Amino acid sequence: DETLVIWGGEFGRTSYSQGKLTADNYGRDHHPRCFSIWMAGGGIKPGTVYG
Repeated sequence: DETLVIWGGEFGRTSYSQGKLTADNYGRDHHPRCFSIWMAGGGIKPGTVYG
C-alpha cells in the first residue's frame, strides 16, 4: 500500500484512421495533447477513471 507504480506514454493517437486504408498503408497519427497514464498501489482508489 506504500508503493505507487506509474506508467505513462509520451503521446496518444488520433481517433481516426489515416492513409489510403490498404493492407500496407493505414494508421493513426500522434496526438501530442492526449496521452495515457496508469497508476497502481500507493493508496490509489481502484476503478477510478478521469477524463
